[in-house]
Amino acid sequence: YGTLMEYIPAEVTHIKVENTGGSYEIKSVTPTKTDENGNVTTEATQYTLIGFEDFELQPGQADSVANNLSSIDFTSVASVDGGNPADFGFDKPRSTATVTYSDDTKAIVIVGNDAAGGAGTYIKFGSSDAIYLCPTESVHALLLTVNDLIARDVNHAPESTENSYVQSVTLSGTLYPQTIEFVPNTDTTSSASYKLTKPSTLFANESNTSKVTGAIRGLY
Repeated sequence: YGTLMEYIPAEVTHIKVENTGGSYEIKSVTPTKTDENGNVTTEATQYTLIGFEDFELQPGQADSVANNLSSIDFTSVASVDGGNPADFGFDKPRSTATVTYSDDTKAIVIVGNDAAGGAGTYIKFGSSDAIYLCPTESVHALLLTVNDLIARDVNHAPESTENSYVQSVTLSGTLYPQTIEFVPNTDTTSSASYKLTKPSTLFANESNTSKVTGAIRGLY
């Protein structure tokens, strides 16, 4: 057993991953702040998915990739000379990750198959022919794809009763010969939550309006 590399995530500046789900690059910046006494503090690392700068990232996912490429320990050497690559999944690697650190050094991690019996995952490191067995969780994030990294929320689900009601809903399109609109019901003669204002004024069906409003919020 041993250690293949030992950095901290704050020292990662650039990541390039090519795996079975595609390829992507991550730029990483860890800001520092110096106070009036000259003390330097490190702030939270900021990750940018290159080409997807306008997309919010899912919390923690980019951190997982950086963590996997900061420090890797191996539990055993599966093959010193590489053996038959197909036996370990290196004829068609599941992932190849290149990472650059703040000292301008680089490392390459190639991910092969999982070992039998949950013993770990086979990897190759740098240009060496040696094949190492490491804990699966230490390289699992290198199999993430762009869709795993970006936040897929279109809008947020209601957070409380106070913000769960909509001001108005309009339904139109080829399924609607006439536009349908409903708004919150303020008429105390009915317990309906909403009332129709188009195509005519009527109290709205409770079950169906709740399905519509539920489908509008929390889309992802």
